[in-house]
Amino acid sequence: MNKLASMQKCKAFLADTHQNEHFKVLFTDEKLLIVEAEFDSQNHGVFATTIQEANEKMINITSYPEQVMVFGAIHLRW
Repeated sequence: MNKLASMQKCKAFLADTHQNEHFKVLFTDEKLLIVEAEFDSQNHGVFATTIQEANEKMINITSYPEQVMVFGAIHLRW
């Protein structure tokens, strides 16, 4: 957000304080969570004596892991 837009929003919020509208506030936030095990290929080497033993230690990584969007809101009204 640039400074001009921020200043306009602050002035509008300040104007609402004269009408007691500042007591009606909604705080929101959102977060995108990726559902996948943490894995770093450079730090997780596989040491095995046979192919079968190596296959048991392999970690599968999907190209498009599952994602969950979490949204939270708090409403303040005095």
